Formats: sequence, structure tokens, C-alpha cells
Amino acid sequence: MKSGYSINPHHLQMGLGGIMHKESTVIETCNSKLLASFVRYCEANPGQRFWQALLNWSGEKFILISDTSLDEMYSGAVHHLQDPYNWEGKNG
Repeated sequence: MKSGYSINPHHLQMGLGGIMHKESTVIETCNSKLLASFVRYCEANPGQRFWQALLNWSGEKFILISDTSLDEMYSGAVHHLQDPYNWEGKNG
């Protein structure tokens, strides 16, 4: 883990919690309460990377990501699953 890399919870909330207006206000969305909970977790754990924080906040054992579409997965195509826990960005 690289030191000094952490989540800015305000930017996360403004970017994902709702629609941002010119005045930097947030409109409530269907995800606002869930996101607010995640932002509070990030604020309480500022040293965790995004994917690490998401996994730990969710309480799940792991999060897997695939670049295969659902249609390909259901058709039996071989697909590549990745664990983003150590990713430091959006896609590794």
C-alpha cells in the first residue's frame, strides 16, 4: 500500500451522492443515504484506498470485477475476474 493515498470524502459525496449544481449543492438521489454511510466510513478510515474501504464498509469477504458482459457470462464464455482490493484507481 502506498502511503499518502486516501479518499476525499467530500469529493466522493459530491460526485456520487447526487447531482452537483453550480452552487455545489447536492440533490438527494436514491443512493444518497447509502452513499452518506460510505462517506462516513471513509472519513473514519482515511488511510484506506477506495476499493479497500468499499470492501470493508460493505462487510463482504471480497468484491470481484469482470470485463465480460452478462450475456457473455451466461453463454458460458470464459471470463476474467479481478479482485480490486489493492487497486489505487478506477481500473487498477
